[in-house]
Parts: sequence; C-alpha cells; structure tokens
Amino acid sequence: MTHLPGQRVMSKTFVKNYLRAEDPRTSNLRNRIDSTCLWTVLTLILWGVVAYGQQVDEQQLGQNSTPIVTNVTAQQVNLDQVQIDYDVIDPDGDQMTVKLWIFEGNQPGFQPKRLEGDVGRGIVSGQRKQVFWNIGNEIPLHHLGTDYVVEVVADDQHLPPTILQWDKDTTEMVRIPAGSFEMGSDNITYATPIHTVTLDAFYIDRREVTVGQFKQFVEQSGYPYDLWEQVAEYVPTDHCPMIFVTWYDAMAYANWAGKRLPTEAEWEYAARGGLARRDYPWGNGINHQHANYNGIGGADQWELKPAPVGSFPPNGYGLYDLAGNVFEWCLDAFDTEFYKQSPRRNPLAGGLNLEEIHQQFSQVDSGRVLRGGSYHYTLEYVRVDYRDYASPDHRFDAGGFRCVVEETKVTN
Repeated sequence: MTHLPGQRVMSKTFVKNYLRAEDPRTSNLRNRIDSTCLWTVLTLILWGVVAYGQQVDEQQLGQNSTPIVTNVTAQQVNLDQVQIDYDVIDPDGDQMTVKLWIFEGNQPGFQPKRLEGDVGRGIVSGQRKQVFWNIGNEIPLHHLGTDYVVEVVADDQHLPPTILQWDKDTTEMVRIPAGSFEMGSDNITYATPIHTVTLDAFYIDRREVTVGQFKQFVEQSGYPYDLWEQVAEYVPTDHCPMIFVTWYDAMAYANWAGKRLPTEAEWEYAARGGLARRDYPWGNGINHQHANYNGIGGADQWELKPAPVGSFPPNGYGLYDLAGNVFEWCLDAFDTEFYKQSPRRNPLAGGLNLEEIHQQFSQVDSGRVLRGGSYHYTLEYVRVDYRDYASPDHRFDAGGFRCVVEETKVTN
C-alpha cells in the first residue's frame, strides 16, 4: 500500500485506499488490497515529538487481522540522524513490511533511503522496534528547523516470491528485484566502508547446489571429478550441499547450467532478504533454530557437518541456508580495498567483466570471495556482511555454491 503524495494525515479514523497511478503494479496491488491487505499508520512531528495517530480501517477483508503500530516516538540524536521507536503486532503472527514516509507541510511525501534497523521486509511483532534515519542530503540543511511528519507503515502482505524452475539442473530459482541497499559493515574487517550499491534484477538458486545436482552435471558433461569418497564422509545423501568443490568446479557447473556465480554484491543483497542493516538473513540475533553453525541445539542437529539443504526457515526472499551450513563461492576477486572504490551499480571486483570472466575463468589465479560462513564457524562469522576468501583451486569440507542468472536471460 502506498500513500498519496502530499496527503497530510489527520488525527481521525478514515478509510484510506490510495495508490500511485504511475505504479506499474497498481492493478495487482489493488486486487491484493481489496481481498487481504491491511495496514496501520501512526505519525508524529520530528523534533517537536508531538505524536498523533490513525488506524486505517479497510473494507471487509476476510479473516486476516490488521497489524497494529503503537507508541511511536522520535528524537533527533545528532545533526544528521533521527531515531524512531515503535511497537508493532500482527495478531496473525505474519511477518510485515515496515516503511517510513516523510512529509513537510503540503509538500509531496518521500521515502527516506538511508535507514537502519527494524525497517523493510521480514519484520516480526515486538516492542521497542528502532529505526535510524541517517538524513544525509535527503533534507537540505537550511530546512532542518522545519517540522516533519513521519509515518510508520506496517503491511502484513508480501507479494509471493517469483519462482521459476530452471530445467538444465532442475533447480528452483527466486527473482530478486532490482534495487539499492547499504552494503558492508563498520564492525567487520575488510567490510568497510558501508556504501550504497544498486543492482539489476536477477534470479538466484533457492538452495545451495546439492550433491545430486553436481553428480548430474558430472555425468552429463563428462567433467573430471573423483572426490566422491571424501564428499560421502560429510554428506551422506544427494540432498546435502555439494562440498569439496573449487571455484573452478563451481564455474564449470554454472557454465554447464547456463548460469553464473553471484557477484559478492548480489549475494549480500539476496542474503539480506529485503531487510536493512541487519546482521543475519532474518534480522538481528541468531540461535540454532535459525541455522547450522558451530555447535548444536534446537533445529540444528548436525555436529560439524552440513545439513540437508532447506533444513531451516528461509529469509524474506524465500532463500535457504545463507547463514552457516557451507560457504558459497562468489564471482569476485577478493580485494580488501574494493569497498572504498566500488562502482555504485552492479559492482564486480577483479578487473574482468562478466563475459571476460566466463571466457577466461580457467586462467584466473587470484583469491575468490566466499560468503555465508559454515557449520565450522561461530555466530559472528555467519553474518550477511562477513567476507572471507580462498585460492580458486582450494577444496574443503565446508565449501559449496549456488548460482544466479540475469533477469534479461530469463525474459529474452
């Protein structure tokens, strides 16, 4: 649900069912809203911290319950940052998408881009949710004395992921929409500085490439691979992730399947699942109900070995096993300084473009990025922003991969 630009929220309850005319998804959204979509907003004036709210009542919408946003407060914590706190509950226990809208007087509203915390997709019910808005140039300096209205919008309906079946290796792939995100971390070695990256849409394997799929590749292509005994020591079934693969092996598989390895930026963008500035694919905090990492407990019963793919809940994009289980090879060369000079759009480290790297991958000898951590690693090393690397000819018991394909190859 999108607000009509320039509409100042009044402190009374009324039906509000507006959509942007230019939104290409308007017809689809209207159908969803008429049948199931429910949301609630509360507003406040920043710097005066005067709060007033509304609950949006939709027409008869079946059995779904309305998310409720309450106790919204805001304070300017420094010249360039505002902290917004709120409580949210969805009576049905649904995950929600939380958005912020900013209004100044009768000017059209805008959605701030530089947000951290409990905002974006995959937000669960809870108290004292926090969002930090790093204002930057989104408000001109000479306007900072003006009152602004912030709307916190909680929507309990997500468009279901677009999933296709890739015939060559019989995998499910999920569409990741084009967009921008804040990549990196100020707290992880070699992951600084945090920088904005914009990516085109792409499809990514929903699960890590399995032993069974890699066997299919070897049998159909004649690719030389003879480490099956070592693989079987750690993964007893074909439904486990393929391990003991070099970067060259992963590239050969991807070429055979008509795909490629993800860039490091694509991998992190997909792993975040639509969440902004969170440590893990589902949010902040981790336990063994979420992932297979060092130790056991809860849903994690695999001591120092990979779990079958898809053994833990997916992230907001419907992707599995992006924290722990096995490391995943990426396309990029590992460069400790790359984040300081990264292109803003579709970055790829290593000096070769996509076409060149696929034509020349057997000649590559620089270290390649590994992401996601593994069952060997403790919780701080399975974060979405943690970077690791290895020589492209390195094989190990916790190294696997998944593939991507550009949306243009799917639609053309």
